Amino acid sequence: MTGVDEPGRGPLPPERARPLNARLPRQPELRAVVVAIHEQALRSGSETYQDPATGFTVMTALALWRNGSCCRSGCRHCPYHEGLRV
Repeated sequence: MTGVDEPGRGPLPPERARPLNARLPRQPELRAVVVAIHEQALRSGSETYQDPATGFTVMTALALWRNGSCCRSGCRHCPYHEGLRV
């Protein structure tokens, strides 16, 4: 594989920008807030955002995509992990 076909190269595919369902908060209100904050961070080109519940810094799918591969840390927005996405 070369160029844009390789993970982490080229733009983040839209289907990979959506967070993994299983890694989001269970509470519907908090889940909606996290999804909205992540979408805003992606629109602005940010690589991180502050989790509204914990205050922790969370990497966006864009930042993780730029890493080039999955780090196997269970990241909420991992664009490499296969699974149901929101």
